[in-house]
Amino acid sequence: MQGLVATLEKVSKNSEMRHQQSADLINDLKHANSALLQTLDRSKKKYQSRIKKLEQRMLDMAERHAHEVRGLKQRVADLENEVAVVSRAGHCTGIASVGVTTHSSTASETSL
Repeated sequence: MQGLVATLEKVSKNSEMRHQQSADLINDLKHANSALLQTLDRSKKKYQSRIKKLEQRMLDMAERHAHEVRGLKQRVADLENEVAVVSRAGHCTGIASVGVTTHSSTASETSL
């Protein structure tokens, strides 16, 4: 009978010890999971911030490009008007061919 009681106590102690080890392991896993979630959130915020900055840079570049294109189109229209005026003036005075000279290019015009 005492052998049975001793065995029962031994089995009980082993069970409690395993239960405590399992509880400790679960707590360790919870802490590790929490740390991983915090790291994930920080990384997510970091990359979202980078994406927003890149999107803003893209918008700024697109706006600058559109502004340059508008300026170049206006310059082309001005030059076409100048050629048309010179051509009409040449036809009115009876000159057969007229050479058109333009002003020197600015840095923004030659940057394309």
